[in-house]
Amino acid sequence: MALLIQHVEEGEKSLRDYASPRSEDFDMQKSDSVLRATEYEIKPQIIKMAAANPFRGDEADNPYRHIKWFTMLCNTVQQDGVPLAWFRWNLFPYSLAEEARRWFALASFEVKGNWDDLMKKFCERFFPLSKVQHIRKQVINFV
Repeated sequence: MALLIQHVEEGEKSLRDYASPRSEDFDMQKSDSVLRATEYEIKPQIIKMAAANPFRGDEADNPYRHIKWFTMLCNTVQQDGVPLAWFRWNLFPYSLAEEARRWFALASFEVKGNWDDLMKKFCERFFPLSKVQHIRKQVINFV
């Protein structure tokens, strides 16, 4: 025990220090859009609307419909100095749940804050090419 105390006093970290979460471990990827406003607010009512019918990533969920609905919602809000891409980036996680929210936490870092790249990855993940091909086959075989 004395050895551990001596190492901590010398500035070395214990195993517990390395295992404990730090505030930067919870940081989210920020939008790459430049925010020109000195003040901004995402109104709680808009957050509530975004969260009311979340995209979960289930087999029946359609990411294209979700994006269309989400875009319509975002287009109702405008603030001077707040780019639409920045607003969408910051509101989008509230419109997700379960699998889709877990996906966002990882994908947001991959696209480095770019809204257009995020939407492309979102559609690719939740509406993969295999699903498109399956639907095409169903349409072709429809008699």
